[in-house]
Amino acid sequence: MDAKLFNSDPRDFAIEMVANGLVSADHLLMCALKYMSHDDVRDMLDCNELSPRFDDEEETCIDCGGTNIEEGTCTDCETKEWLDGWDDGEHDIDAMRSDIANNNLEVGDDERAEEYEHENIVRTSLTNGQFTQAKEQCERYGLDYADFHEDTDADDGEGPIVGLMNHP
Repeated sequence: MDAKLFNSDPRDFAIEMVANGLVSADHLLMCALKYMSHDDVRDMLDCNELSPRFDDEEETCIDCGGTNIEEGTCTDCETKEWLDGWDDGEHDIDAMRSDIANNNLEVGDDERAEEYEHENIVRTSLTNGQFTQAKEQCERYGLDYADFHEDTDADDGEGPIVGLMNHP
């Protein structure tokens, strides 16, 4: 064995051991893996493009780790970025996220996104006769339920809906 090579270049020394038949490649691999920490092994695999993120079958986003990649674009990041643009405190982002997941809203449909404005959500509930839900939404969004009614009688006993036709 070459002590000088062992001291100056231990990697080449290990490769020489395998090349000279002193140890099998499998045995040397096992020795190296057992010696390395989990982080070292993960880093080594990733640096050599052997980690799952380099798997041709399943592409992963380097920004979020998501696997929803379409035509080189991460739809998870695209969705987050679009929703962040609507997160102004006046839109129900959770409802938007849920409807996107259920294919009831498309990312980028700004016209439909206006429907998720808090006041529009409350008006829709009132139009559908869901008065209790509308009251809960007002409370959640910090809106005054009375602002949606006039002082005359209505089905919920609090007056007709402002801006909407009277309903039976």
